[in-house]
Amino acid sequence: MNKAIVLPLNPKFPKQQTEIILKRCKARFYITDKIPDVKFETSEGLISKDFLSQNAEQTEPGLNLNPQIPATIILTSGSSGTPKYTVHTLENHFANAQAVSHYFKVSEQDNWLLALPVFHVAGLAVILRAFLTGAALSIPVQGESLDDALKIHKPTHISLVPTQLQRLLKSDYTVKVLQKCKAIFLGGSAIPKPLIQNSLNIGFNLFTSYGMTELCSTIAIKKVKDGRTGNADILPIHQIKIADDDEILIKGKSLFQGYFTDGKLENVSDPAGWFHTKDLGRINDANQLTVWGRKDNMFISGGENIYPEEIEKHLLEIEGIRQAVVVPVKDKEFGFRPVAFIDYRYLLQTLNLKADLQKTIPSFKIPIAFYPWPQDIFDGIKLNRKKFIDRLENVKDTN
Repeated sequence: MNKAIVLPLNPKFPKQQTEIILKRCKARFYITDKIPDVKFETSEGLISKDFLSQNAEQTEPGLNLNPQIPATIILTSGSSGTPKYTVHTLENHFANAQAVSHYFKVSEQDNWLLALPVFHVAGLAVILRAFLTGAALSIPVQGESLDDALKIHKPTHISLVPTQLQRLLKSDYTVKVLQKCKAIFLGGSAIPKPLIQNSLNIGFNLFTSYGMTELCSTIAIKKVKDGRTGNADILPIHQIKIADDDEILIKGKSLFQGYFTDGKLENVSDPAGWFHTKDLGRINDANQLTVWGRKDNMFISGGENIYPEEIEKHLLEIEGIRQAVVVPVKDKEFGFRPVAFIDYRYLLQTLNLKADLQKTIPSFKIPIAFYPWPQDIFDGIKLNRKKFIDRLENVKDTN
């Protein structure tokens, strides 16, 4: 019987943050490729060690895994603040990995390149898809760039976030490798429309996804054919319904067991077993899902509801914009007004951006200010919206 629960950590976390996480999750071992220079104390005592090297030959014969008991704790992206500790069983992970593999018809002849970190659920999911299907799993060696990994391994499948694909398009050779992929699977953040159109023009087999850590990664997938990313096919392992306020509710085999909070497992599903995602969307008559925002990102400006994702979608349709995040800033008259952080290929020209947005959205939704993209608060995988808000702390009321 499996007796351990694994919590993969970002090795770039500061020492203090790692210590806090280990204490909160009551970790008994801290496994690393080298002996840490700091001792990690947990509520169960001081047991930090180079576990891998010192216990490499200590294996348990006839290991019998129970797929229905907690096996992993994965930190959420913390896009709205402090990350949550999601608890999954192997059954949860396997159900999602099998569903995605079946969608893509992954077989032993395929090769999935691991381009996402395994401390994110999307990276861990790649490993499990290969494990369950017998497909090859290509793992870049330490220090090997994604460009080099593509050249060496020539995968049939690859999961990426938009920023990674943007960078890969700069090399003619990596473009040729990607053109031969059966699936380029994009997720993690909003995707610029020019990036989608450029990928389709090149001939990429492009798929977009909607997923959550709480659901072991993927919930719905869309084969992109016309530049649109809505109306995604819901994986059959999920049951989804839309609440009266447009919130997406989900249950199914890959739904997590709950959050690990204050040393206990907290089940957050409602009495009927539905998990309230806080995402907003709709389902069409073909049982396809479109997601258009988050309940907890909405703010009110002059009595009007503002959904940042709507504004970001229109910004990402403007040629030259790679990434965009819209957040609220306090305003004496309106309560809050939207401002935007822009990763722009050319010089940031506020007047032109406002003019472009006026063609598609009402004036009260147009950001009152545009700021350059802060590379130091974004890890390239999934944005933490709260950090962008914190960057505006010194911005005075707009009146």
